[in-house]
Amino acid sequence: MATDTSHLEVTACLASIERMAERARLLSSEFDRNGRRGAASLNNAISFPELCALDRLCKDALERALPEHPAYAANWHINENSGLSTPEEIHSELLKKKQILLTALHVIEARRGAEAAKSEIPKYGLPKEYRKIADSVERFLADRGLQCNDYDHNVFIMTRFERGNKQLEIIDKSIRYALTARGFAAHRADDRIYPNDRNLWDNACTYMFCCKFGIAVLENIIADEFNPNVALEYGFMRALAKPTLLLKESSFKARADILGTVWEEFNIFEITETVPAAIDRWLRDLGV
Repeated sequence: MATDTSHLEVTACLASIERMAERARLLSSEFDRNGRRGAASLNNAISFPELCALDRLCKDALERALPEHPAYAANWHINENSGLSTPEEIHSELLKKKQILLTALHVIEARRGAEAAKSEIPKYGLPKEYRKIADSVERFLADRGLQCNDYDHNVFIMTRFERGNKQLEIIDKSIRYALTARGFAAHRADDRIYPNDRNLWDNACTYMFCCKFGIAVLENIIADEFNPNVALEYGFMRALAKPTLLLKESSFKARADILGTVWEEFNIFEITETVPAAIDRWLRDLGV
């Protein structure tokens, strides 16, 4: 099956990028220990021809795997015999390329799931345990009034609900404004109830299955906690392998279970300035 071959190719590219990124990290340490002498004698030295060959391999794999999304291959930067020079620069670029491959894999897996389930929904497949919300999903994707009809640009906002709280309202408006200005559509689970039985969890699942991206807000405006609803939805989005930003207020103390996750910070006293900047950094790292 062509899709399976594509998945294997991109997975292999991802593994190669990860290995080279680790070499670049180790190479940086070797440079520091050796007083930044020439790379020829270093164990993890990376040559430009080697880097260029891997770039071409990944670009070709993306071109074959996602012909319906040509931007993935077209925007893949190929290093020639000049440009990047330090291990730190190489490491930084490889991490960005890793995120591009992860996003590409998500698209391939979603397409394969849709084909396997013979779903009428083209961008993803519902697991059999969630096919009960198929009607709700169809209503969501047909809702042009709330701009829900473009899966590739739907972003699910996970945040605490507290009617009348001005700071939370400003955070929500800043996120929506930043995403809209960048061509995305922001959605929150209380925007509209889509299941006929108005089941709240099924409604949240509808949003999570129908949004390609997510933003989870961590703040201590009302309570010093990782809000349980946000935690549940964040975990579900991660389980679906959907790119999800942890948007953390600078004074929020991160728990041990999220310390291994890279977040972006905003300042509660400068919400309208720092929230869009954090979203920009996230989208840039995703290569979107």
